Amino acid sequence: RVAPRYDLMNDLMSGGMHRIWKDDFVALLKPQPHEHVLDLAGGTGDIAFRIAKRGARVTVADINPGMLAVGRERAAKKGLHDLAFV
Repeated sequence: RVAPRYDLMNDLMSGGMHRIWKDDFVALLKPQPHEHVLDLAGGTGDIAFRIAKRGARVTVADINPGMLAVGRERAAKKGLHDLAFV
């Protein structure tokens, strides 16, 4: 039940700061096009999308099928078809 509202909850709880933290994390990670990155407990894919936009291949793994379903849907809407959700 949480999955569809997960990102909204993060926005409310962090005052939107989680988006900056995620951007900073990916900047520190410096993903490269030849790399394959595992986003463990990747949930709805926010970090994975940022990594994929830098050219790396990304596998999003999460224990919660609802979160993965939201992530798959969001990836499709963003035109990000090369992500794997497991």
